[in-house]
Amino acid sequence: MRLRGIVRRIDHLGRLVLPKEIRKAYFIDKGDPMEIIPMEEGILLRKHDTTENFSLHMDYLVELVQANKDDIDEKKIEEICQKLNEVKKVFDN
Repeated sequence: MRLRGIVRRIDHLGRLVLPKEIRKAYFIDKGDPMEIIPMEEGILLRKHDTTENFSLHMDYLVELVQANKDDIDEKKIEEICQKLNEVKKVFDN
């Protein structure tokens, strides 16, 4: 037996309103970024995880600083990387 969900119509601008019960259950608030992922079975809609993106950006910054070590004092590089990793840990937890 196939499960049925709540049916909503797409308006003339291509918008779809998520029911309040679903937004509340998944902690989706006005203005939250959402991912729309096409899949074989249909479309997956999920709240975008901005902390994952932030963590990836922090890794990139550490690599960028280390790649430019010829232009920056060695001690400063260590300090910068340490601070960036500290900030990343806050978002990883």
